[in-house]
Amino acid sequence: NKSPVTQTSNRNEGGEQLQTINDKNELNGFQMPFQHAVHLVTTLRPQFRTSSENFNFIFKNPLDDDSYDFCYERLPMILLFMSHVIIQLLDRMKKMDEMSKQLFETRTVMAYQLISGMHQLEVLSIFEGLLTVRPECRQCSREGKITVYNAARMLLKSQFRCTFCGTLSPFLLFSYPEFAD
Repeated sequence: NKSPVTQTSNRNEGGEQLQTINDKNELNGFQMPFQHAVHLVTTLRPQFRTSSENFNFIFKNPLDDDSYDFCYERLPMILLFMSHVIIQLLDRMKKMDEMSKQLFETRTVMAYQLISGMHQLEVLSIFEGLLTVRPECRQCSREGKITVYNAARMLLKSQFRCTFCGTLSPFLLFSYPEFAD
């Protein structure tokens, strides 16, 4: 029986993206902005070379936000990766309960994939299959509709927004059947 994370991450886009971020040959990686931020002029690598009429970031208007777009696009993936590194470090210091680790991994990877747009419908379908109880609105008593937004909200905040009346309701009653004792 595959875990939800295994089902949704067979393609390993997150891992491949993380590997390319620090690759010196990758134009969409962090090496070029890092090299330009650290060195006034870069000459060694053709892809990082400073143009002859320019200095790296020296005359950059600090109010221009175009240099930040690059980092902000990659920040969610880096934060996901770092959260998993932290969990592994905590587990090494003091052994964690296996179900807690699995739930953390499942919730964070599925939420990241829903928010980032990676395989949303596939992840949404897997998430719906994991629900043991359907959400119900505490205001209008209707069964909650599982949308991409609501699934991400349920994974990250343990609440959902009623698609009929708009009320936010807590949703703490879901578990993953394959993890149950």
